[in-house]
Amino acid sequence: MQKQMRRPQLMAQPQEKYCMGLPLHRMAEQNTAYRMANNLRNRKNSCQNTWATVLLLALCCAPSSALAQDGGQKQGFALRGSIQSDMLLPQNDNQAGITKGTDDFVNNTYVELGASFKQFDAGLRLEYLQHPLPGFEADIKGWGVPHYYLRWQTKHVELTAGTFYEQFGSGFVLRTYEERSLGIDNSLLGGRVKANPLPGVFVKALAGKQRRYWELNPGWLGGADLELNIEQWLPAMQAHDQYLMLGVSVVNKNEPDEVVMVDANHRLKLPSNVLAYDVRARWQHGAFNVLAEYAQKAQDPEADNGYIYRNGYVAMLSVRTLRED
Repeated sequence: MQKQMRRPQLMAQPQEKYCMGLPLHRMAEQNTAYRMANNLRNRKNSCQNTWATVLLLALCCAPSSALAQDGGQKQGFALRGSIQSDMLLPQNDNQAGITKGTDDFVNNTYVELGASFKQFDAGLRLEYLQHPLPGFEADIKGWGVPHYYLRWQTKHVELTAGTFYEQFGSGFVLRTYEERSLGIDNSLLGGRVKANPLPGVFVKALAGKQRRYWELNPGWLGGADLELNIEQWLPAMQAHDQYLMLGVSVVNKNEPDEVVMVDANHRLKLPSNVLAYDVRARWQHGAFNVLAEYAQKAQDPEADNGYIYRNGYVAMLSVRTLRED
C-alpha cells in the first residue's frame, strides 16, 4: 500500500525534527586554524567570485549604516546594511577519526541591505549557504534572496508586503521567526497590516505562504489578532498600578487537496481548512504578573501525526513576581 506523504506546514513552533542543533564541540575539534588570508587563495573559482561579491556588498554597507544612524535622527533618506559570516576551515584529525569531508572551506553568510525614506522602508537579505557548516540539514544548502519586503508606516497604521515574521500571543497558533544558529527560518511571504485605531486597541491581520528551506509550502495561512489594554480606558486602574490585557487570535490554514489511499479502493478525506484560535489575559500589579492562555486547533491529519482525526488543545498559566532588594 503506497501513501503520498503530506507536506507539513507549521502553524506554531517548528517541529523538533526540523531544528537540528549546531555541534559546536565538533567545530572546536576541527577548527585548528583560522588563517583566512592564506587559505582563501586556494579556494575554487566559484567561491572566489561569490566572496568577492559578498565583500563588495559589505564595503558598501559599512558607510551607509553609519550615515543612517548619525546622531540617532531619522533622516529623509537613509541606507543601512550588515554582514554576518560564520566560517570554518575543516582539518583531518586521524587520532580522533575525524575527516573534513569534501569541502575545504564552509560558511553560513548573510548580507542584509535596507533603505528608508520618510514613511517607507524596504530591505532584502542575501543568504549564501552553498557550503553550510556541519550539523545543518541537507535541505538548507543553497543560496539566493529569500527575504525581501516593503513597509509603509504611520503613527497608527503599518502595512507590509513581502517577507515578514509575526507571533500571536505566546505563539501557540502562530509563530514565525529566524534562528540562524539552528537553521530555522519559517517566515511568511505575503501581506500584513497592523493598526492602533484607538488608545489601548491593537489589531493585526495577515495572509501568506510559509517558507520551508528554499521553497514555500503550498498552503495559505491567514489570521488576525486583537489585543485590548483595559487600563487605557480606566484611569483608576493606572492610579493603583494595575494593568489588564485581553487578547484573542484566529488562524486558518488552507491546503490543496491530496490523495492519501488507505487501500486500493478507499482514500482519506482530508480537511482543506484547519482553524485554530487563542484567547489570553494578562494582569499586572506592581511586580506581580499573571498570564493565562488557552488555544485550540481543529483536526489536522497528516503524515507527521499518523493521520489522526483529533482536535488539539493547550493551556498555560504563568505567574511571575519581581523581588526588590
